[in-house]
This record gives sequence, C-alpha cells and structure tokens, in this order.
Amino acid sequence: MTTTQVLNNSARTIGKSSQDLGNLLAEVSALAVRLRQKAKVSSKGDADFPAAEHAVLEILDRQSQATVPEIAWERSTSRQNIQILIDRLARESLVELVGNPAHKRSALVRLTAQGKEALTAARRSQNDWLEELSSALSGSEIGAAASVLRRIHRLLSGVSERVACVENVTVEKRNEGSSSPIAPTEPIEHSTEEEEFPLHLL
Repeated sequence: MTTTQVLNNSARTIGKSSQDLGNLLAEVSALAVRLRQKAKVSSKGDADFPAAEHAVLEILDRQSQATVPEIAWERSTSRQNIQILIDRLARESLVELVGNPAHKRSALVRLTAQGKEALTAARRSQNDWLEELSSALSGSEIGAAASVLRRIHRLLSGVSERVACVENVTVEKRNEGSSSPIAPTEPIEHSTEEEEFPLHLL
C-alpha cells in the first residue's frame, strides 16, 4: 500500500469517527428531551420540581454539604446560576446555609429534612421506569455508555482527567475539616432553565 493510500484511508477513518460522534451527540440531545418529558409525567406532589434543582439536591445528598462554587463546578455552570437555584431552594426550605470554617465568605449548603424528603419522593417516582429500562440493558452496556458520556462532558468543559481528580480530592479534604480555602476555576456559564437531565446520570 502506498503512502497516499494510507493517508486517504486515515482521512476516511477520521471522517467516519467524527460523523459517528455527531450521531451520538444527536442521540444524547434527543434523550435529554425525552427524559425531561418523562420526568414531568412521573413527577407528583413534593417530587415536582425542575431538573436543575433536582440535580443540585442530588449533589448535596452525595456530598452532605458543599459551597456554591463547588456545586457550580460539578454542574458546569456559573456560580451566579447556582446561587439563583440555592436561593429558590432555601425559600422552599429544601436547603439551608451554614458557616464554613474553611472559607468565611463562602457558606456551606446542605439539605434540610424537608429537602431529603422531597428528594426521596422524586427518586421514588422514577424507580419504576428506571427499572424497566435497566432490565433491557446489561451492566456492561450501561457502564460503557456512562464512561464515554462522562469523558465527552469533561472534554467539552475543558476539564482534564488530572484536574477532575484534583478537584475531587480538594472537596474530600474540605469535607474532612481541612482549613484550606477552595477556589475552583469558573466554568462555562449555562442557563438555569430546565435544560439538564432530570437525573444526575453522568
């Protein structure tokens, strides 16, 4: 095979990969719309709150407590957008702000008892259709898909694997009582409108 033929084959392979990735992202976009529709149909009572607020509650449940910049970093949005959501959740008594010994100017946010109840209700309303979906997929398929989407998310956000690991370690140290202040890099700003997945899948 000549050098020209090798280069042509390589170019075709790169083009095919780009096309396949475009098709994958189109499927992700369509899936996001379908998940929003499904969440609206499934939501009842206390579980009926926007997807972006649900995602914030999920983060706080996982981490026990976090600052607004930390939540913004994980959601790949701005601190201003997260602050709007936190203020709204606080007015509904779903979260509360407490003092932060590591950074006096950046309060810690945590779930209230009412917030935990609302999150439990939201999860319960989704369990049936999640179980139905998972029964049609293998564990390896789900894991592989989540891994690919997580990596794409980080690449689009400009976050390397190393930076992501450092950020996770920093959050863990603060949760253990470290006195070191945390100042994550400001991420790309997105709207607080209901444009996210209703579940924290990635």
